[in-house]
Amino acid sequence: MNRIKPIDGLRTLAIVGVMWAHVWMFFGNLPMKVANIDVNRFLAFGGIGVDLFFVISGFCMYLMHTHKNVIFSTESYKQFIIKRWKRIAPAFYVAVISAAFFYFVKNGVFPFKSLVYHLFFINIFNGQNILSPPFWSLSTEWHFYLILPLIFIADKLGKWIFTRIIILMSISLILRFWLFHGYNLSSGITVPGYEIWYRFIEFGFGMLAARFYIQQNKLPGLLSGSIGFIISFCIAFLGRAFMTADFFSRFGKMDFIVRAFGEPVLTLGFAIMILNLVTTTSIFERIISSSPFLFIGRISYSMYLWHWPIAVWISYYIGEMIGKSVIDMELAFLLTFVATIGVAIVSYHFLEASYFKRPEVEKHLQKDL
Repeated sequence: MNRIKPIDGLRTLAIVGVMWAHVWMFFGNLPMKVANIDVNRFLAFGGIGVDLFFVISGFCMYLMHTHKNVIFSTESYKQFIIKRWKRIAPAFYVAVISAAFFYFVKNGVFPFKSLVYHLFFINIFNGQNILSPPFWSLSTEWHFYLILPLIFIADKLGKWIFTRIIILMSISLILRFWLFHGYNLSSGITVPGYEIWYRFIEFGFGMLAARFYIQQNKLPGLLSGSIGFIISFCIAFLGRAFMTADFFSRFGKMDFIVRAFGEPVLTLGFAIMILNLVTTTSIFERIISSSPFLFIGRISYSMYLWHWPIAVWISYYIGEMIGKSVIDMELAFLLTFVATIGVAIVSYHFLEASYFKRPEVEKHLQKDL
């Protein structure tokens, strides 16, 4: 009852976007032209839901630390890591072990190495994710937890937290420039971007948003209410455009700078969106805080873990038995969405709910991830 409602609502937007983008991918990125505009490509904007999850994670972790107001010591950090593991590991382990057995049944070889990498949250270093591509984000999330002491340690009064976040975000941005400068982006090559040094800027924007929220600062009038939500969405969409070859290729030799700013601009928009929803009221805040959004948001973690195999199977059978039109694709998405909700409810009940029933968690539920 004490959860920050818009945060759960945003989790719903994130998971729905991820699921839709994956089904769209399984159907070969089918276009749907309306007045020469590919509406499906526009809707694929939702595919960056993982980035929104990272911003939300940074927001929640900052709130949790500030609420407890503790100095990171060896013991407090140990307890923090244990609690984080209890939060994300049970459901993840069941999902990844299930994926390993499905792989064994299908291919006749048990993916022992890949499973071990996943269990230790280092699967992004395995080279090839043969179990479930979305699992990479759990590794990045865990690595974010590992570096949190760099932000909070020996600073109980919080005098240096802002400076430390800005420094780490700046380092992340510089490393992004270096990474993209080393690739010929116009060739269409996919640049790896799973490591925490690449993604920290996304968590950082979430933490800065939480700091702004705690200090009860007011957003400028232009960023408040419905207009502010629309502006934040436009900023996020601009960041998404920076990540597309059609856009950054127009800048010639400077394309790596535009591409490097993609996720930072995207997640800046998300951070403003969070602040807009948790500090002001609007039609968007009421919709995102409605019961259906809150319900899906609560089970969104389990939905994220289980949606990939469900989407693969349903998309395959719809494509083979019915067809591969845009209508067939939307049918596959709808069936995937409904089926994933069913599986996620079971997963949440047996693998997540017990975590939230612990007394210390119930007491501070609104501050937890």
